[in-house]
Amino acid sequence: ALAKLAPKPQPAPASVAAAAAPAFDDPPIVYLICEDASRKSPDLIALRKHLLARGYDPVFLEKGEDGGATLQQHVENLNLCDACLIYYDRNMPDWLAQKLGDLRKYLRGRARPVLARAVYHMPVAGADEEIETNAALVLNGAGGFAPAQLAPFVEKIDAALKGHAS
Repeated sequence: ALAKLAPKPQPAPASVAAAAAPAFDDPPIVYLICEDASRKSPDLIALRKHLLARGYDPVFLEKGEDGGATLQQHVENLNLCDACLIYYDRNMPDWLAQKLGDLRKYLRGRARPVLARAVYHMPVAGADEEIETNAALVLNGAGGFAPAQLAPFVEKIDAALKGHAS
């Protein structure tokens, strides 16, 4: 009678490491977080094209039918992305603080840990703003986009993917 009450063995959960990496044929999704006014920035366009050329799938928050982006879409992008990058080219510390808070809030405890997160800072002329955070890599975009500026972010993604492939 006791054998009937014993819990049935459950299959072992899938490895978190295996779940962290995208499928081998899926490009890693990089969520690009930016102000709407920054979307047409030549530097952001060059950054996006560089990510595409490296085999990543950069995605933006798309506007809904009413012309506005929703928190639900933002959270969904944060849940689906393999890495995220905040493109910061305005002197708006409250906006940046909110986006960093989103990373802390929505990326913590994911079943698939995010592979990399960064703030790509394009300093504003005349602004004396220095970004200091442990929530993300801080990349200096002074002087316009150059692939070398993005290298620490890309290397972190590639190293994580290589680690999951072995």
